[in-house]
Amino acid sequence: MATKSGLVSTALRTVSLANEKEVHSTLASIQKQCAQKRAELYELIKDDIVEFKQQADFTLGVRHQLKEVENEFEKLNTKIKGDVRGKILSSSGKKQEIEGKLMETEKLIRFLTSLYSIYETFTSSWKDLETENYAMAASKIRKALTAINEISDEGKNAEIFVSLQHELSERYDRLKKALSEKWQSIFCWKPKKVAASTDMLKVSLLVTKAEMSEMFDAMRELGIWENMVRSFARQFLAVFCTPFISLQDRLIVIGDKKEAILLSFKSLTYTRSIADTFGCLLDVFKCVRDIVSDKHQQSWLSVIQTEMEEVLPNLLIDKCLADSVPSSVEELQQYDQVITLTEEFEKSLVKMAILSTDFSQLSEYVKNVNVHFSKKQVEDILVQARNILLKPLHSTKLVKQADVLKNLDALGSTPVETIDSLEGVFSEEELDSKLFHFPVCHVSESVLEFVQLLYDSLLKCTQSSGSAAVQLFHTCRDMLDLYCAIVPSCHRAVITEIPQVAAVHHTNCLYIAHHLLTIGHQFQARLPPPLNSGTSTFVDFIPKLQQLGEETFLCEMRKQRDTTLRPLMRIRSFENISFTERQSSVHEALKQSLLHIGQVSNVFQEVLPSHVHAKSTGALIDSLITCFVEKVTCLEDISEDDSTVLYSFIQNISQKVMFVFQAKRSGQTIDPSSVCNHFTKLQELGFILSASLVEIVNGWQTGSLSKHFTALELRSLIKAIFQNTDHRAKSIAKITA
Repeated sequence: MATKSGLVSTALRTVSLANEKEVHSTLASIQKQCAQKRAELYELIKDDIVEFKQQADFTLGVRHQLKEVENEFEKLNTKIKGDVRGKILSSSGKKQEIEGKLMETEKLIRFLTSLYSIYETFTSSWKDLETENYAMAASKIRKALTAINEISDEGKNAEIFVSLQHELSERYDRLKKALSEKWQSIFCWKPKKVAASTDMLKVSLLVTKAEMSEMFDAMRELGIWENMVRSFARQFLAVFCTPFISLQDRLIVIGDKKEAILLSFKSLTYTRSIADTFGCLLDVFKCVRDIVSDKHQQSWLSVIQTEMEEVLPNLLIDKCLADSVPSSVEELQQYDQVITLTEEFEKSLVKMAILSTDFSQLSEYVKNVNVHFSKKQVEDILVQARNILLKPLHSTKLVKQADVLKNLDALGSTPVETIDSLEGVFSEEELDSKLFHFPVCHVSESVLEFVQLLYDSLLKCTQSSGSAAVQLFHTCRDMLDLYCAIVPSCHRAVITEIPQVAAVHHTNCLYIAHHLLTIGHQFQARLPPPLNSGTSTFVDFIPKLQQLGEETFLCEMRKQRDTTLRPLMRIRSFENISFTERQSSVHEALKQSLLHIGQVSNVFQEVLPSHVHAKSTGALIDSLITCFVEKVTCLEDISEDDSTVLYSFIQNISQKVMFVFQAKRSGQTIDPSSVCNHFTKLQELGFILSASLVEIVNGWQTGSLSKHFTALELRSLIKAIFQNTDHRAKSIAKITA
């Protein structure tokens, strides 16, 4: 092992030595090459530095020379600014001053030239105005006005301009006034002012054709032509067309001469027809069209057309065509002639350019005659109904069942027989033939007219068809709405102040409601579709009318009740009523109350049905009896004399009540207990005041007293009437609830 390692070390040393020699030789060679390159680089840098130094020295020299040139230029610039520029500025200012003066001079020349032109035009127009050459004068004044408006604002402050402008305005107004006077001389209205509408029929128009064209040209130049024509058209409509169309006994007469036209009114002894109206209007409008020459006719008619279309159609419809709308079916069938006349009249006006080519308002109105016919019927019915409802209510008539059936006879029906048709429906018992009878009472004559109008309107409805029938049917319903609105408001004062009128209003409402109960069924079979489908009825108005009549009558009854009780309410108590003063005061109070009841009963008996009269009178008597009984039952001590007086009062009240219920109309006497709930109680109170304890106890046990008095009330009365004894105590003990 030792031998091998030594060989390796020897080999490595041999290799190291060989490499070291080789490295040294290589380094020596490289150093030699570096020395050569360094020498070459030195030579190269040396040449460049020498050349750069020469260029740098040359550049510094040039820079120094440039600096000297800049200094000289700076000195020269300073000198120019100081000497030459001042002279330049001075000459520039003088130039601007000269140019400003030149511009002002040019403006002045233009201003003076314009003023001279205006003045020359203005002066020549004065001559034209003096010679009545209005068209030339108007043309020159218009040119002068145009020129004066084109002058700049700076020149308008000049005194000469202001004076000229003022003079020109004055000349314009003078020419305008001259043209206006000329217009009035050509279109001469006599008289010029109308104080009243009746004086319009005395107005006439004289139109002079001479010199008209000259005046029209002048007006067009001044821009007042359209206003003057419009003013003429409005005055013509107001003075001629409106009175002529409104009044049916006048004609417009046309007196046509060679140089003038005269229009005036003429009275007729008859009422003119629509054909006469249209023919006369066509002649008048033809005259209006031919007033001016062909040169101005188009512009003349354009202004006339504008004014006519605003007023004339509505005027013709309201005052002429509306009156021609038929009021019956026979007249409606003959209305084709009016339609033809209206269409021809409208076409003629369009041809004359009085109306525009697309105008058709008049022909459309007459073609819709069915609508206007229905509308007129509706208006006539509602106006007639309103006038009827405004009539006084106190003018009445006694209504019986035969009077109610008169309206049905016109339809060929008998309502009594119609009740027999209900026998199959109610098989258990027969209906009374008087079930739908209206009780005998007084009804306002105006309401009778109103119901008759309602039947007549429904009869017209059966003779119509389609929408006209539906409109008439709804008009009948509107009549009832009208009644509910007008009568309570327009007749409020008399209804609230006069008891008889309040009762009449009550029967009026019941009378109308009675007819409405069956009126729809009576006409249903004869109404055209869709009204005959079963929905055409008036029963929905029945509760409203009944409530209207009942509220009014109940309000009157409350007022009469208060009046009835007022004398008795003034007496605080019936204590010691046997005293002469107390007895006389109570007697007087009862007398006043009973007298008032009798008066009210007499008033109501002449108006109300017998059963309503009995109930209303019974209600007033009941209120009096209740007040009297309450005052007696609240007494704590009633002496024998007091009992006697109270019993006499009760007998007096009973007699008066029996007298009140003697029916004058039927001659029969009504039992007061059937309509007065407390009348029997009053009689039982009289029995208590005059009976013994045994009789009172027997009456309680038999039930005659228990029907009207409570146990507490009866015991209180016994304690007040009878002295405190064992017998009274035993009797009171027997009276139990």
